[in-house]
Amino acid sequence: MKLTHESRNKIMTSGCSWTEGINSNQNWPDILSDKLRKENSNYGMSGAGNQYIYNQVVDNYNNEDLICVLWTGFDRWDFEDLNGRKTISMTNKHPKEVWDALTEANFMEPLFNLKRNLRYIHGFQNFCEANKIKYIHALAFTDVWCPSWAPTGSYVANSGSQIRYLKEFIDYNIHDYINDDHFIGWPCFNEMQGYTMSNHLQDAEPDQKGWRRNPKFRISSTDWHPNKEGHSIIANLFYDRYIELYGNPAS
Repeated sequence: MKLTHESRNKIMTSGCSWTEGINSNQNWPDILSDKLRKENSNYGMSGAGNQYIYNQVVDNYNNEDLICVLWTGFDRWDFEDLNGRKTISMTNKHPKEVWDALTEANFMEPLFNLKRNLRYIHGFQNFCEANKIKYIHALAFTDVWCPSWAPTGSYVANSGSQIRYLKEFIDYNIHDYINDDHFIGWPCFNEMQGYTMSNHLQDAEPDQKGWRRNPKFRISSTDWHPNKEGHSIIANLFYDRYIELYGNPAS
């Protein structure tokens, strides 16, 4: 039997590099745990897909009082070999022969990926609610198949594919089961008046026209990971939602 902490005054966080906090000397889980005066177990991993992010919660939960998850783009697939976890995605097609084989077999269908990732999100919600765990989650960014910033030639670069993608999102029954009180920015897409954390950082930029060249809340114009200020903004969103849902932690 796995022993649990004597105190539940602890946070669990899971996510990709936006949660691990690469290239930043402080990440949003650290800032949030300081604001809530709770210890933190951070399972963020650079390059992780949502299967990995979900599995870390289920596999490692140890009576923490609060679980906060920052989901990643939907195009990522997680695999494991004897050497550990590997993720393959549109931006990381290594090993290329695996990506090529999956693509040739039509296993990279964007609409299936959409449903697959929504199942992880819904499963996380069910896990927390069934075990009476406080929880808050959000989406870090959309992937290249999503409408918010699809490049020319991608799946949703034309309006017909965008409409199909968003319609599939709306029509999929799990969409209706997500408790948006606990999901910051739901339903995530600008076209549906939702947002991701990346959208929120962009909207917070003081220079909207020049933010891509000289972003204030990113590492650089070529590295869109949040810097310390960006992580602070994300932490504040989680903190404010915590107050709304559960009250002042000091009271």
